[in-house]
Amino acid sequence: MLLFVVLVAGAAGASARDEAVVRRQVAEEAAAETGVVGLYVAFDDRALDPYAMAACDDDGDPVVVISEALLTLVDDVSTTIANDAATGGKTTDAYASFLAAEQRPRARLLAPPPGTFDRRAAPVIGARAAAAFVDIVRWIVAREAALHALGFVACPAPTATHEAGDAVWTDDERARAFAAARTRAQKEGAAGARAADRFADERARDRGPESDATRAAFRAFIDRARPALGVYAALHPRP
Repeated sequence: MLLFVVLVAGAAGASARDEAVVRRQVAEEAAAETGVVGLYVAFDDRALDPYAMAACDDDGDPVVVISEALLTLVDDVSTTIANDAATGGKTTDAYASFLAAEQRPRARLLAPPPGTFDRRAAPVIGARAAAAFVDIVRWIVAREAALHALGFVACPAPTATHEAGDAVWTDDERARAFAAARTRAQKEGAAGARAADRFADERARDRGPESDATRAAFRAFIDRARPALGVYAALHPRP
């Protein structure tokens, strides 16, 4: 955790690869906290779209798939949330509106535009942004894990141990998982979304008011930016 705080705060010598490794560790630790037997996280580093979904891998194990694009988006939104907490600003809303207006389909997700952040708040933003990132990723992973825990996704052969290649998401696995996730989202609709939200919120209940505020801000961001988040929106109906 401390390493992640240092990386997000911009410590000298921290490489992009280092930061990517620690971001993934946060997601993997979140999966371990859900209590779903055999659940692990697979990462899609090729997709341009930010997305997360519950699926079964080709061995029948339960998995939460997260795109690197979503982790990058959470990084950016965590920083806007920290900036707003430090300055009383509305940069999270502004970034969501910017994406909704300017993001183009099948293009790399746009970062917050220049001038978004108040440089005077930089000394206090780093640690707050790191904490926000952890809170949001925990919630995202728990929400996808809910689909396994509540029986919306039933994998045939959950095991506590995984092969070395499990965390690599293949094209075939991705295609089958997307098809199943889209069908499930259409079938379960708002009711399924509400059940998954409740599951994730219950597991975050004791993390304090700052965590509550962070998750509320992220959910409001997703709702406002929804026109720009085609894949995520398709897999996550409004509750």
